[in-house]
Amino acid sequence: MSAMLGVAVQAISAALLLIAGAQKLAAPSRFEETLRALGLPLVRSLVVAVPLVELLTASLILVRLSPQIAAALTVILGGSFGGAGLVALLQRKTVQCACFGPIGKGTLGIRQVAAVPLWLTAAAATLYLPGVSGATGVTVLVVLALSAGIVAAAYLLIKLRSSSSVEEAYSG
Repeated sequence: MSAMLGVAVQAISAALLLIAGAQKLAAPSRFEETLRALGLPLVRSLVVAVPLVELLTASLILVRLSPQIAAALTVILGGSFGGAGLVALLQRKTVQCACFGPIGKGTLGIRQVAAVPLWLTAAAATLYLPGVSGATGVTVLVVLALSAGIVAAAYLLIKLRSSSSVEEAYSG
């Protein structure tokens, strides 16, 4: 039972991170707007670094090369996102959420703060519950990465059809 639970939690966590990272990289302008609205420094670096850390974390969760690093990155990401929600709440700002790049809609706030325990649970599952084996994890990672790519490509194709230019489509 715990093996099935571990695999499920880890696969769901990795899938969400892959989709979020891929979407942010595919259309970074919305994520950049969110970071600027929060008043964060080094926005240009964060626009690239955060999605890459999401993709790295998903990979580490599934491949299980270092569950400790995967869990630590999961906590860092979850804490960062929860912190962003808290900043938006405390500043009483309406900040558009770019959690899943252009496919996600909503505002930063209580949802990100309330999700912190879920991030901690995902990190604990990565550390303490059995997961997929290394070879199976690589296979799952490839399937999830391809799926995330297909979702990103489908979204951008839809945007291209309804946009007057490629730049408008990529602006999210």
